[in-house]
Amino acid sequence: MNPDLIRVVLLCLCWPVVLLRVAAVRVADQRLLWFTLVMQGLGLTVLQTPVMLGIQRTTGVPRIESLISSLLASVVAVLLLMVALRISSSDTVSARWSRRMALYCGATAVVMVTTFTVVTVRHIPTRDRFLPVIGEFSAHTVYWIAYLTYMIVVSVWTTSLFWRQIRRVAAKVLKFALLALALGTTTFLVFLGTRVASLFSASPQLPAFGVYVSSIYSISVTVGCSLAIILPLSQGVASWWRRNRLYPLWRALCDASPHIALTPPRSRWRDALTLRDNRHQLHRRLVEIRDGLLIMREWITPATHDRIVAALAAERLPNRDAAVTACWVRVALRVRANGVERVAKPIDLAGQGGVDTETELCWLTAVAKSWTSPVVARCAAMIDVKAPELTS
Repeated sequence: MNPDLIRVVLLCLCWPVVLLRVAAVRVADQRLLWFTLVMQGLGLTVLQTPVMLGIQRTTGVPRIESLISSLLASVVAVLLLMVALRISSSDTVSARWSRRMALYCGATAVVMVTTFTVVTVRHIPTRDRFLPVIGEFSAHTVYWIAYLTYMIVVSVWTTSLFWRQIRRVAAKVLKFALLALALGTTTFLVFLGTRVASLFSASPQLPAFGVYVSSIYSISVTVGCSLAIILPLSQGVASWWRRNRLYPLWRALCDASPHIALTPPRSRWRDALTLRDNRHQLHRRLVEIRDGLLIMREWITPATHDRIVAALAAERLPNRDAAVTACWVRVALRVRANGVERVAKPIDLAGQGGVDTETELCWLTAVAKSWTSPVVARCAAMIDVKAPELTS
């Protein structure tokens, strides 16, 4: 496992998500995750060798990239804690503790910048990875004590909150995202343990092992935040796709009963190019189709329904009930257009469906699919309904 390669891969995952979901800044539930990804991306960028060399040449300050990456890591840690507080406590408690921990982060950053400046100005010797010299207490030691204390306190709290919330989340994608974040913060505690041990040991294996552990942390945090922030976008795309699958059935019902639609139906292409509020529009379409079915059942008698069922009995259909529903709707639309009066006592043909939004969507999608079936269209055309039958 090459850490440099991992950082490049994570950069390719992190920054596209940040750019794609800039709109998340306007959404309170996603804003913290978006800023976490931004800080994570900046931290990964700083650790790229060409970037590190460029920063050193530009500033002329040795080891400045260590300070920058540590400060960015501190911000990522407090942002993750704010995310954990937001999902595990009330808004009042979350806001209060978030402000306090933000102040703690700021205070730690001041100490780190001050001690780093002292180390640089006084040319205090350091070891590899900007570790302090063993056995000497200096401003450099204070730098590491402040940084590690802050990171341990924040990471322990964040980790405990994430693990507690996993079992309370029902959505599979969100549960996986939360699991990734919990694993990430847990492995980061291991990384912090290697840094604490490195303060007292000159073993080269400790820093090297810490690099690999921190890579697992970076992967987990990047994947977890990306999944959580992309989920609303993916849900919107799925809602758009499902809404368009319902369009033929919905449009036919709206043309027959225009009052069921909140807004007049648009052409297929204009409807497909409507990309905003997809989840809301999908829900509205389900309601409008259901209203249309309740109206159109008033043109179907039990005898007509029995003939439809018999006509489709010999056909091989993936969903016979949905096909029957699509067929009687076609028949009802035709006889209504011919001016036939409605049935005095309509039968309950619109009772089938889901018990919640998801099952209702599955049912109406099956009906919409059957609506475009040539078999259903042919069967509906064969059903010859006469006015006496409907008005009897």
